[in-house]
Amino acid sequence: MPTLTHIHSQALTWANWKNNGGRTQELAIWPPGVELNGPDLGWRLARAECARPGPFSSFPGFDRFVLPLDGDLCLSLGVHSKSRRVRRGECAGFAGDWPTSVELPNGPVHDLNLLCARGAWTGTLTWLSLGRRRVLEEFERGHLVLHLVEGRLRVRVTGEEEPLLILPSDSLWLRDARAGDVLECTGLHDDTNLVVARVQPTPGART
Repeated sequence: MPTLTHIHSQALTWANWKNNGGRTQELAIWPPGVELNGPDLGWRLARAECARPGPFSSFPGFDRFVLPLDGDLCLSLGVHSKSRRVRRGECAGFAGDWPTSVELPNGPVHDLNLLCARGAWTGTLTWLSLGRRRVLEEFERGHLVLHLVEGRLRVRVTGEEEPLLILPSDSLWLRDARAGDVLECTGLHDDTNLVVARVQPTPGART
């Protein structure tokens, strides 16, 4: 059976950035118990609060994906400081090695951050405006994390009779699934919005 972890937002703690420009809640990390700055980190998903403009931390050897949850970010990426505006629900992907800084045109913003070790893992962050609809999310090799932004969500997994109720800012982490396993997601409010994070091993990589 798939391994499910229901991540309750009230059980998470905030950690300040080194530059005090914001703070972060870690949602999932692989392999379990690995240190963020350790040599064995495969991937990490976190929810961050950007409180003021400033630089991002550098993560050499990692690909980075950022998706704003409640506002817009203006990212300056790379040595030539190419600016890119990333709106709510959009995903920006860039190298963790690049010098990166953020501007906040409308004030503080919460976002999801995904780090993937380059050459070992690949990832995506996808915004889903579900409302009261029902969708089926097919599982592929690797990991899948649902993060509920707002509304309420009922999730049923292949072979499980009892559904799970996911509340705002909660997440559900699915791993060790079998081919053909499916998540049945049903929105319970008109404003049900969530982010689907998929992390898969790169073909041929040792993970």
